[in-house]
Amino acid sequence: MHLKRTIGLMALSAGLVAAAPAGAQQGDHHRGHHAGPGGGDVPSRVAKRVKRAERALDRASGYADDGNDAAAASALNGVDKNLAAALKAATKRTAAAAF
Repeated sequence: MHLKRTIGLMALSAGLVAAAPAGAQQGDHHRGHHAGPGGGDVPSRVAKRVKRAERALDRASGYADDGNDAAAASALNGVDKNLAAALKAATKRTAAAAF
């Protein structure tokens, strides 16, 4: 049960990592770093948090592969916190662009 929950959280986190920069693409001011192929411009504070979330997700995947479920769950907590911070920063950007 715990492994299924961990895998489910990892899948959800991966989806959020892919979707977080999409919310930051609206608006034309406050241009930041280029997100890469197929991506738009995102502010550095969003890109930094998404990158941290990706690294934490990689660590969680490695821990899960090694059978260390406690460390994987802890790393997924880091993914969650960084994605929440990225979403908050992206929301602030889109709210500021609306005015």
